[in-house]
This record gives sequence, C-alpha cells and structure tokens, in this order.
Amino acid sequence: MKMGHVGQNTLKTSVLLVGFCTALLCAAVALGGCAQAEEEQSSSGVTISLAQLDDSSSESSAPQQVVVEEVHSDDADIESQVQAKLAEMSNEQKVAQLFVVTGETLCSDGSTLTYVDDDVRKNLRESQVGGVCFIGSNLEDEEQTRTLLSELQAEAKANTGLPLMLCVDEEGGEVARIGQNDAFPQKDAGEARAIGDAGDTAQAQDAAKMMGDYLFDLGFNVNFAPVADVDTPEADTMQSRSFGEDPQRVAEMVVAQIKGYAQAGIMSTAKHFPGIGSAIGDSHDEGITLNKTREQLLAEDLVPFTAAIDASVPMIMIGHIACPEITGDNRPATFSPAVISGLLRNELGYEGVVITDALNMAAATQIYGEDEAALRAFEAGADMLLTPLNYSQASALILDAVNAGSISQERLDASVARILIMKYKYEKATSKMRDDAQKTAKDTAAKKAEEEAKEKEDEANKDKASNNDETGNEEADSKDEEDNNDGAPTEQERTNNVSAANLNMTEDYRASFVHGDKGAEYQKYIVLHDTEGTGDAYSVINYWDGSGQGVAAHFVINTDGSVVQCVPLDKITHHAGFGDAGHNAQYGVEDESRDDKVGTVPIGDWAPDYGMNSYSVGIEMVHVGGSGYYPEEQLNALDALIAYIDSYYGFESTIIDHKAWRSGNSDTSPEFAGYLANYQDHRTHN
Repeated sequence: MKMGHVGQNTLKTSVLLVGFCTALLCAAVALGGCAQAEEEQSSSGVTISLAQLDDSSSESSAPQQVVVEEVHSDDADIESQVQAKLAEMSNEQKVAQLFVVTGETLCSDGSTLTYVDDDVRKNLRESQVGGVCFIGSNLEDEEQTRTLLSELQAEAKANTGLPLMLCVDEEGGEVARIGQNDAFPQKDAGEARAIGDAGDTAQAQDAAKMMGDYLFDLGFNVNFAPVADVDTPEADTMQSRSFGEDPQRVAEMVVAQIKGYAQAGIMSTAKHFPGIGSAIGDSHDEGITLNKTREQLLAEDLVPFTAAIDASVPMIMIGHIACPEITGDNRPATFSPAVISGLLRNELGYEGVVITDALNMAAATQIYGEDEAALRAFEAGADMLLTPLNYSQASALILDAVNAGSISQERLDASVARILIMKYKYEKATSKMRDDAQKTAKDTAAKKAEEEAKEKEDEANKDKASNNDETGNEEADSKDEEDNNDGAPTEQERTNNVSAANLNMTEDYRASFVHGDKGAEYQKYIVLHDTEGTGDAYSVINYWDGSGQGVAAHFVINTDGSVVQCVPLDKITHHAGFGDAGHNAQYGVEDESRDDKVGTVPIGDWAPDYGMNSYSVGIEMVHVGGSGYYPEEQLNALDALIAYIDSYYGFESTIIDHKAWRSGNSDTSPEFAGYLANYQDHRTHN
C-alpha cells in the first residue's frame, strides 16, 4: 500500500498574491537588515527569485510576495471531504490544525504526559490541535503507550472529527524513542549510516517497515524520518543519522524508507530541508549555516529531497539552518520565504505538507522568541508548526494576523487543505490495515482468554476432584454450587454458549463500567444503539472509560462481526440515558432509583425518566446513526449475540431501538428500521 502526499496530481487554480511585509520588517530589525528578493514576473503570477538577496533592499518598503495557490485533491471523495470540512471549520479551529504540540502542552501544570485524565481531555478539547509529538519520557512501556495514544486519538476524533497526528522521532540508532527504550521489547533498527554503508536499499526498506510496524501497532501514525541530509567529513552532528556522503546513495535509501513506512501505514517525513549534513554545530543549541550556492545545493544536498518528492513523501521538515547564498541573510530556512515558497514549492514543485523543525530549539527561539517564531514560519510558507514553546500565544498571534488581514484567508485555507488531504488520505489508505490490526489483537486476546479459561477450568476441576475425594459427597457439592450461582450459568457454561452461538467474542471488563448486581428478575429489554464513532470497539470503549461517568454498554459489535463484552450480564451498566416523560411506566420500569443505588451519576429533576439501565442489556454497533448500511457480518453477529443473551437468561427479552426510549437520539440509522422489525418478530435480521 502506497500513501501519497497531497499530490503530484494536485489541481491548482486561482493564484493569489500575499505580502509578507510585517515578517520581513521585523526580521530586518532582528537581524540588522533583511534583504528583499528580486521579483520575476511570469504569466502565472509573481514568484520569489532565487537570486541572492541584496542587503541594500532592506530600506525598501515593498513587501516580498509569494504565490498562494488553492489546494485540491485529485481524489474526488477526499476533495469532497476537505471542502466540506473547511466550510464548517472556524478560523480558530483551522489555526489549531497547524500545530503539533508537546504532550506537556496538554497538561495544565506542564507535567510529563503519560496518561489521559480530565485535565488532558479538557485541554485537547479546547485546543483542537492537529497533532502531538512524543519523546521518551512520555513512553513508559507498550501497554501504557497504547492506552495513551488510543485515548488521545479517540478524544480528538470525538472533538474534531479528524485524526490526530501522533508523532515520534524513530530514525533508528541514536534517535529511537522506542528502539532505544529498555521498557519496550522492540528491537532497534540500527543507525542509518550503517544501512547506507551497506548500500542495500532492501535493507533500508525493511528497517523502515520494521519500525513502522511497531509504531503502527502502538498507535503512532507519523514518524519524523527518514533523515535526508547528506553528511560531510567536516561536520559531526549528523554522521550516524545520515545515510552517508554520496547524495545519490542517500537519495536511494530515503526513497526505500519512504516506501517501507508507507507499507506499515506510517506517514513519513524527509528532513531537514535543504540539508543540515554539511553544517557545523547543532541547531538544538545554536544557529547553524549552510554556505552553499544554489547550484551546489541542487547537485548535492537537494538530491535526496528531490527523490523524496518524486516518491510522494507526505511531509518535508524544514531545518533551522541559514542559507545566506540563497536568501542573502542569516535567517534560518524555517523563516525564509525564499527557501520554503521559492526553492521547495516553486522550483522543486513540492505540493505536500511542509512542517517546521521543533520551534522550541535554540536556533529558532534566539531569533524570534517563544511566541513569534510560529507566526514567522507560517508567513514564510510552512504548513505545520512543530512544538512551539508557548502554543497559546503562538496560535493567538496567527489567529490575530488572519483576523486583521495580514495573513489572508486563502493562505490559511491552503495550508489547512494540505493537512486535511494528508489526514484523509492516511485514513483511507490505512483503514483496512487498522481493521486487520484490530482483528489480530482481538484474536490474540481471545486465544489468551481461552487459554486462561482452560487453565482455570483445569485447576477448578482438580480442586473439585480433590474435595470430592475428601468428602465423598460430589452430588452435594454440585447442588451447593448451583445454589450459590442463583441459577446463573457457570464460566464453562458461558464459554459453551458463546461457542454454540458462533460468536467471536472477547472480554474487556473495566472497573468504571461495573455498577452493581443485576439478577434475571431485572432483565426486560435488549436495547440497540449505534456507537459515537466508526473506528472500532476499543476506541469507543477507551472513550467511555475516559469519560469519568462510567458510560458503557454490555457489548460492542465491530463491523467485521467481532464482539467485545464490556460488562458481565449480571451487572448493570449506564447505557440507556434518560428517556421521555412517562416512559418508565410505559415500559414497565417502576424502580428507576436503582441507577443511583448502584453507582451511576445521580440524575436530578431535569431528567424525566432514567430507569432503563437497570432493566436492560445494551448493545452498541460500530456505526454512526443517521445514515448508512450495516455489513452482513455485523448483523450476523448481532443475531448470534441476541441468541446468546436469550440463552443466558433463559427467556427472550424484548428488543427495542434506543430511540424508542429516548426521542431525538441519533442511535441507529433509518436503514436499520427493517432489521429492527425482523429482530422484534423473528430475533434475526432477515
């Protein structure tokens, strides 16, 4: 599977001229004079010339200008999604999508992000950022990382309807947040230099596929790799991180890794444009400079980036490196329209997402400070802004500039469109991969649960046999067990019933979902719902678990027919919500206070009726109510699950749609009405 960037086939329409006068004037003050690019008129508009800037032009008041082109996808379905989303987003939401923040930005006290709590949910909901970048301190082990990323992703999708970019630096070797972490079993792929020296592109691709596979499995969707910098003997910063000193070999390795990451379902990033391999020093600590002419860059440092563009790399990261031979001044490329809009966009023709290197690095903050750097990078042509020191101030400055007109609406929409296209392409390209991964995880969990159940059964049988040998009263023991179970099926009986119903079911019991005992005398209804999202059962369950209110259902049915049981059938769960006035009496639910007695949130006078939870089993189907059909596999699983519930209680409960209990609720689409009638009449969908 190949994931393209926003497209060599991207359609371009209206050309709009946007001035960056404010950025250049401020840079002139900060840098002791900012040169004005020579302008070259063409039939398509005004573009930045790549000629060396003249220092004397700092006295000119004429704004430097770049071409802003409308951005469209060549995929009609994605184009429709993008345009619809742009139309519904506010400018504040659009600006938020430009940012990839640190995990600590989501913690009000600035503490290290390792889990999702109400504070993190609130900050994610209010900020609606485009992505989060994780470092080693955020990642404690496999289970913690999977939980953290899945809960963040579920929360973001619920808030924005968009996938959250979950980003990491996993180059292999020196920079590997997972591979170099002893708490993870994943093996480090090794240094890029060793792979480059071997000269085997298959090895490079396999290394990227290996890293991409374990990143995808953990929940990441973006890797800030591969490194496309060409090393030189004089420099030392990138020696082990670069694939080598030969531009063509580096290019071949970069293309191979872009393919490997795409195969694994990971959005890759070629970095650090236009190349920092020749620079002396480290931009984390200080400003660095690339003293090469345009011709030298095209023959050396830009060769891997040109190859990456041809390979449809989803993102290119701009390095904090000054290129005075190109720009005529000492501003890092991050803040230079001549580099981003001129060299990368106009000359090399890159149409994908341009992301900055971390804006909290010294090479960036020494020039513009913690709040202004993001604004200046965006004005220079960047689409996404990585880890500013102060997200609130940085986003506010860009929003103010848009509202004031110094950044045009067209400029903002162009970057957001590129981001949306990339995200929607990723979702489309990896949907089957995610489904397969979920199925594998569920199958593994089911096998493990089966093995554990068998072990428990064997142990129980041994204990039982031992007890019977001692007492010589096997029949009495059996009767006592039946009495203690109050007629409820044993664990083995439940396992047999699941097998008999041909259910692919796993259990995911969580303490926050359990609300008290529920005997068969309280069972009246099976209530059918649709889930809040279309991802998978676990994303919904994680969202419930993080809501703080114990909201859940007994079962969730995936579109592939697999079932996750969240709450045992002898427990109450808060799933039905409150109903219309009079519904308790209509449905024979008299003791509505049972909800409060067993631990759910007290209701109060504002809720007319709230008794259904205590008298029903809730089933959620992965589907958004309102429109759309249900796969046959999902309906067959619902048939089998209803049969299983009937067998469990020993009688047939009445089947209702949640809308019958709570008017106006969006649960289940109109297409389900026919199936509902069949379920009520025949207890199957056909």
